[in-house]
Amino acid sequence: APSAPPAAAAPFPLRDGVVARNFTAEQLRKFDGRCVPPSAKKSKTSLGSLASDDPAPVYVSIDRVVFDVSDSRALYGEGGRYGAFAGRECGVALAKHSLDAGYLDDYDGLAGLSDEERVRMDGWVVKFGKLRRYVGRVVPDGRLPDAAGTVARAVLEENDGTGAVREGYAAPSVY
Repeated sequence: APSAPPAAAAPFPLRDGVVARNFTAEQLRKFDGRCVPPSAKKSKTSLGSLASDDPAPVYVSIDRVVFDVSDSRALYGEGGRYGAFAGRECGVALAKHSLDAGYLDDYDGLAGLSDEERVRMDGWVVKFGKLRRYVGRVVPDGRLPDAAGTVARAVLEENDGTGAVREGYAAPSVY
């Protein structure tokens, strides 16, 4: 039987002053190295401070664990061999040893991997955890509050960024 995903068991160490954050799939897509995300221009976050002429960060997600691969822009940036992975969930693609675009952002496919594929993907998570900067996790859309809904005051107070880190998250929730 395959082992449990390493990222769920223990987060990776934070390096270089990175503050882990939660990403939506949509937010992750902005970290493709092509443009500096607006949030990075406004504040010092897990990205550090970016000047307008700094190259945009390149992040990839493997089994919802997000890594900074900016130092390998030639591989993961635009035009690189794995450039399609930039700003995307690529766990299924790596598990299947495929560059097929149909396997990118396949969050549902993560649960459907065979035991062999799960072990292979877990190996990639471990490898990236040793070689790359861990910057956060992609939180499933179904676990996020409805952006158009009304949130009760008590829920807001519970999710003020100071509480416990819930399973599947990289940081306490902030609504």
